[in-house]
Amino acid sequence: MIEVESESWKEFSGTSITHPDEQEKFYRIFAKYAIANGWLCGHFLEVKGEPIAYIYGVNFNGIFSSLKVSYKVRFKAYGPENLIRMYTLQELYKQRVRINDFTGVCEEHKMRWANKTYGRTTYRLFNRTLKGVSLQAISKIRQWESSLSQK
Repeated sequence: MIEVESESWKEFSGTSITHPDEQEKFYRIFAKYAIANGWLCGHFLEVKGEPIAYIYGVNFNGIFSSLKVSYKVRFKAYGPENLIRMYTLQELYKQRVRINDFTGVCEEHKMRWANKTYGRTTYRLFNRTLKGVSLQAISKIRQWESSLSQK
């Protein structure tokens, strides 16, 4: 996965799991936890033994959440993201997965594979300790920053 990411368009745009280092560390730790609980679900596409694309996600209670998808940019003309997506959907169907959650924003490339969408709401609860009040303040600042960047 790291090899594919390091040669992906995400690497060049700074959104790869290798940026920042904490993100790569998170995915390594999370993978161990997901494996231990039987949730990890990942697929690789290889050409002559070289990994060129992957989907990394979790399969929990019949719902597959696609956390990361990437491909090596030099193979873009061959549609590796579409090939790995098609294979993954076939495998999920065989496993009787009920929902494939692409996660994130409903982008055009995701909607080619979906016929329905749904919404989610996140609620954050903070207690009145110093830590809770501090985390609430940080959360509000991040929401404010996010609203500014969307304008």
